[in-house]
Amino acid sequence: PKTGYPELDTLISGFVPGHLYTLSGETNLGKTSLACNFVVHLARQKRRTLYLALEPDRRLVDYIASVETKKPFKDLKDSDLRNINEYIDFTGGEVRTIEDLAKVIEKVTDRYSLVVIDHLGYFVRGSGDWISQQEDLLKGLARLTKDRRVPILIIAHLSKPTQGSENKTPGMDRIKGSSAFKQDSTEVLL
Repeated sequence: PKTGYPELDTLISGFVPGHLYTLSGETNLGKTSLACNFVVHLARQKRRTLYLALEPDRRLVDYIASVETKKPFKDLKDSDLRNINEYIDFTGGEVRTIEDLAKVIEKVTDRYSLVVIDHLGYFVRGSGDWISQQEDLLKGLARLTKDRRVPILIIAHLSKPTQGSENKTPGMDRIKGSSAFKQDSTEVLL
């Protein structure tokens, strides 16, 4: 399936089954909005997607409805929020641990043309050796994409810039956490 952005499709060939994608960028830059655009574009191609909204404060339905209707959040009506495309599935509230995420992902079959995880850091911050946890999770997701032949898009945050580097374009070394994003992702979108 195509991303909906011809120039991006030229670079990455759309969402290829078996590929693990990482989407990252500065805070409040629009990572979730871009992922929602991808999901809506796939739904318009009659391709089913699963969006795992893991941040408890996200109103994913608002994002999707805004993209589908081309309305700003403030102009959305209740009917817009109830009429989400049938090709888009959501989950997230019941996914609270890495184990919960693994169970959901392992159930994924060729039913989905894309699975979005927004965002991976929700599971691995602040408990024990979070970098090792993140590496293990990324390796597991990379294996699942290949085994299940489903593309997975992970949203990852960037670490804060170091003193004096605030004006530089962020690179892969700024993705918060382990180097596994570079090693295990098929494509990294910054």
